[in-house]
Amino acid sequence: PQAWELDPIPVVLGSQEWAKFAHALSQRMQLIDLLLQDVYGPQRYISQGILPASLVFNAPGYLRAARTNRPTTSPMLYLYAVQAYRSASGQWLVHADRTQGPSGCGHAIENRLAISRIHAESFQSMQVLRIADFFMKLREAIQEASPSKDKSMRTAVLSPGVQSPTYFEDAYLARYLGYTLTQSADLTVRGGKVYLKTLGGLVRLDCILRRLADNHCDPLD
Repeated sequence: PQAWELDPIPVVLGSQEWAKFAHALSQRMQLIDLLLQDVYGPQRYISQGILPASLVFNAPGYLRAARTNRPTTSPMLYLYAVQAYRSASGQWLVHADRTQGPSGCGHAIENRLAISRIHAESFQSMQVLRIADFFMKLREAIQEASPSKDKSMRTAVLSPGVQSPTYFEDAYLARYLGYTLTQSADLTVRGGKVYLKTLGGLVRLDCILRRLADNHCDPLD
């Protein structure tokens, strides 16, 4: 719907400032993940009165059918983003949490490639922190969650399609991670397992990185 814009002068954060901010965001993500595991699991926080029941059960995004009594050790939240700003005192504050397939990863790659070429000398002299580690950890987390943990596992990025404003980013992210870019029409379920439709036949998928919003998913499937 609109052209992709890039600010040629990025916001620069010192290593100590960023380390403190990143550590705080990591704690915030872990807390949200623990809350998700509880409201879709034993619901101890609700029974103890820490979380009001109405806050959970009246939430439009809460899927009661997805609740299970079985304990889970794997994270439910794999991608997390925030909208943050710096206050007048210089302190970083979080304005909003983004947990439902947050966008930005693909644009971060494209931005970094462009800026590193524009400011090539500055990048070398300032020893800018690489973002490749983030995507390596994302790949490791997805692989760890897969029933098949070997290198032959097949992962797909499920995108809303070309009409989505995030399609460019989804395509870029899939290519960077080495995953197959798919849409709902490319997939089928047989015997409780998900398969990718190809010219050579059906290929089983081990993991799906979903970029589709909850309300755009089939509630029955």
